[in-house]
Amino acid sequence: MSGELDRESERHLQNALYSALFRAGWDIDVDLSGIASRGCSGEGGDDPQTEVVQLRRAMQTRPTIDQARGILMAAFSLGPDDAWTTLVMASQNTNTKLHRVAQQLVDSVQGQALPKAVQTQLTAAVARLNAPTADQDTTEDAGTEPTS
Repeated sequence: MSGELDRESERHLQNALYSALFRAGWDIDVDLSGIASRGCSGEGGDDPQTEVVQLRRAMQTRPTIDQARGILMAAFSLGPDDAWTTLVMASQNTNTKLHRVAQQLVDSVQGQALPKAVQTQLTAAVARLNAPTADQDTTEDAGTEPTS
C-alpha cells in the first residue's frame, strides 16, 4: 500500500492494516522510512518509529476494546458510540489506560472480579448516558396532564 496519508484516509488505512495483519497472521513489518511526518500545524511531527510502536500497540489492544464495547452494548442496550464513551469515561475517572479497563471488563465476563473503582465508574457513565436530557423532560411533560 502506498500513497499520501491524511486525516480523511484514516479509515482506509485502518482497513488495509487489519487486512494485511489478517493475511500475515498478526506478524507484519511496517517500513515508514519514506514517510515525512508533519504535525497538525504543518511543522515536524513525531518520530516514525514512535508512531510504529503506537500503531502496533493499538492493533494489539483493539480487539479487547471492541469486545468490551460489545459487552457494554449487550448488557446496557448501548449503541457503539455510547459504549465507547462509557469506556473512555471509566478510563479517565479511574486514571487507568483504556485498554486495561477493557481487559478488566472482558475478564469479568469470564469470572474474574471487576475492580470496584472500574465497576463504579462504568455504572456512573452508563447512568449519565441514560439520564434524560432537559429536552426529553420537556417533551415528556408536554404530553401529561397536571395532577391536583
